[in-house]
Amino acid sequence: FLHLWEGRNNHEGLIAHPALAFAKDLDFSEAADWKWDFKPQPHEVLEYISQVMCWRRLTMIEDTGDGFNGSQYWQEKILGIDPRHENWAAEDLVGFASGARLYTLFNLPLNTDPESEDYKQAYKLVWLLLSSASWQKVTHGKGMTHAAALGTLWDENDGKDSEPGTFGELLRWGSVHLRQKRESISLKEPAKSTLLLQEGLFGP
Repeated sequence: FLHLWEGRNNHEGLIAHPALAFAKDLDFSEAADWKWDFKPQPHEVLEYISQVMCWRRLTMIEDTGDGFNGSQYWQEKILGIDPRHENWAAEDLVGFASGARLYTLFNLPLNTDPESEDYKQAYKLVWLLLSSASWQKVTHGKGMTHAAALGTLWDENDGKDSEPGTFGELLRWGSVHLRQKRESISLKEPAKSTLLLQEGLFGP
């Protein structure tokens, strides 16, 4: 990652670096069920998440010339956590591109009519996160999605992430004072990449 960013101060054009040559033909098809409403083209998003592309490259390298086999290391030494269930559970429940909806649900007063749809969804959301997720990624989107992201909305509305008497406050309180009872987290078996590289760590 540091090699990729040497002499740079933004991510634009990173896809042209030899180390990311494998990513030039990638699109959103691999993540078709992660329904983000991205504005930029796929290569621009991949440049923005270049740290992910660097990791992916490591999992594809079979021989760097010095005995390191990244593909083997990935398959045998890494604990594969299912990110959708462990890190993006809110989006999995409510939907992607749902920043405004999540903002509304977390800011909903606990004394809202329990028979209302908002209350039912907010209740389900917060207790899902407290009981069945490792953490919740709160994205800012950085202008890459059409819909406003939850992180941006919270930044623009100081204190609304944990306003007293809301489901947001319950989430904050519960994350400190409660402990999950589940015996294990949701795992995803590391899979061997369909594309393997026989080249140096930093590129051909």
